[in-house]
Amino acid sequence: MKRIIRERIFIGCEGLGERALVMALHRFIESWQRQNGLSSTATVEPYIARGGSPHLVVVKSIKERDRLARQGRFASAFALVDNDRLREDGQEASTRASAQRKELILVVQDTNLECLLGRLLALDFALGPQRAGQELVKLWPNYCKSFDAPTLQAKLTHPMVCVLAQSDDS
Repeated sequence: MKRIIRERIFIGCEGLGERALVMALHRFIESWQRQNGLSSTATVEPYIARGGSPHLVVVKSIKERDRLARQGRFASAFALVDNDRLREDGQEASTRASAQRKELILVVQDTNLECLLGRLLALDFALGPQRAGQELVKLWPNYCKSFDAPTLQAKLTHPMVCVLAQSDDS
């Protein structure tokens, strides 16, 4: 029997909502793989930076990734930050440079988590921030920032994940 090696993927997250998004997507993809007779080859390890500026999220994520890497290397490492905060905090260039220097891939949400969720649930990534927020409230009336991965996973559909990945199911 062929042994499947699971790659470790580190994802630094600003808060609980981003962590829930990461885990919901990971669980959704694993479920889809099982349903289609495929084996999962990744282990996602999210880290919650507990807020702060995007620069602080990157710095904390680098430290945590390096600490956890003593238990085995990561195939990839990411930090998930908000575009609106990245532009506001005046440290965009140094944040991007720090991430690049330490081989941390910066994933920038346009504009923030709530906008991303509104666009995702509406299947319309052309929505502006205000309209995306309105769609989120309309499509998820009891939304609160402290949602968990199973709650979001229950709302996800295959087309949503494909749109998010800018892919199709072929």
